[in-house]
Amino acid sequence: MKKSRKHLISRKHQLSFIGGVVITAAITSFVMIASIVYTLQANSRDISRLVENQNILAENQNAVLQTMLAIATSKNIQNIRFSSDAISNDIILNKKRVEENNLLIEQISDRNNHLFLILCGLIIFQIIILLITLLRWTHRVSGPVFLLNKYIKEINSGQKPEIRQLRKNDEMKELFENFSLMAEKFYRY
Repeated sequence: MKKSRKHLISRKHQLSFIGGVVITAAITSFVMIASIVYTLQANSRDISRLVENQNILAENQNAVLQTMLAIATSKNIQNIRFSSDAISNDIILNKKRVEENNLLIEQISDRNNHLFLILCGLIIFQIIILLITLLRWTHRVSGPVFLLNKYIKEINSGQKPEIRQLRKNDEMKELFENFSLMAEKFYRY
């Protein structure tokens, strides 16, 4: 008969550890996704403004071209003066639109750079939190394992170990209690 595998040997300990890691990862992932969404929305809005400005620039360029054609075919000085004023105004408007577009492009680029830095920071933060969580958890496991190993060595060398209680947050308390009971029974006989 094939033995079934038991994935959760110590359900309480394994699930609390897994829960801590998953919650930490979920929170930092949520913050990263929120940062990305916010930046993408702002960039999309500015790109829409850029497209609108580009369309206006194209219309203005078309108006300048039409005015230049009118000047080229006009024989009246008054029409030429009026047309040159219109060209001048269109050029000023185009310059303002180009400057606004350049500013929008710089803002998009700055936001993208900030997003990159924020994501790098969040990844580093997540790594630090996970390392702290793992360090604390492994400390709660390593302490009892260290003591059990020490007590076993003392018993093997013929000494009676002075068994102390585990710390409040240490793991493996049931195993430690069973070992303590076994050691006491062993030295009673």
